Amino acid sequence: GLNSPLGNIDPLELEEIANDIADKLQRVGGVAASYAMGGTEREIQIILDPVRLAGTGITSEQILGILKMQNLNYPLGNVESGKNVYIMRLVGEYQDLDEIRNTVVGNKNGIPICLSQVAKVRSQASEAKSISRTSGIQSVAGMVQKRTNANTVNVCNNVIKEIEMLRQELPPGVKIEIMFNQSSYILRSVKSTANTLILGAILAIIILFLFLGDIRATFYVAIVIPITVFFSLFAMYLFKMSLNILTLGGLTVAIGMVVDSAIVVFEAIF
Repeated sequence: GLNSPLGNIDPLELEEIANDIADKLQRVGGVAASYAMGGTEREIQIILDPVRLAGTGITSEQILGILKMQNLNYPLGNVESGKNVYIMRLVGEYQDLDEIRNTVVGNKNGIPICLSQVAKVRSQASEAKSISRTSGIQSVAGMVQKRTNANTVNVCNNVIKEIEMLRQELPPGVKIEIMFNQSSYILRSVKSTANTLILGAILAIIILFLFLGDIRATFYVAIVIPITVFFSLFAMYLFKMSLNILTLGGLTVAIGMVVDSAIVVFEAIF
């Protein structure tokens, strides 16, 4: 979340900073989308003067149609030249309020009539549709989504590194807080499952010794566990399989089957 604890930053400026940060985070490897939400958006209001409109003979529908035609941004397709592909796009959006005010919306007796002659154009904060708070302070929330084939932990670590760099560029009085980090949950879950795997292997060895009553037999059966885990992890590495809760859980279950098979083989030999 992006906020201003001292409240000395205008909400519109805070929204612009959040959008700029979202654009930069989207360039991080493995990130599919990054966007800001819950902030205050800028709104352009055009207040028509009915008296002046009546004197010019221009209707509100005509003004609306002209503004739509003058404010365009849509793709035109691609142009191929050899191995290069150029993306064509028509960009004709308004850049500031003066361009909107100077838009010709009609004429009277051959004299062009600008929008500023029949309406007031102003910029202000839009009505809030949602509110985001961080530590009780109104803020602009942000969300980063990873690509489908990207590693969650790696993407989260890269995003955190980028955020640390962006913190140094923030104006005084602006603060970034990480509200939720999915990689922390994943790492805790994987660590817990790995500990369960190790504990299960140790308990299996102890129970084997109690039932078999022979150190040599217990050693032969127990040595199968680390060897099996090693080659399983090695195969996962070769096939570029990720180490997650499902794979660790599968190894945990497989240990029981491996120990059972090892006991059967050992008794058949000896």
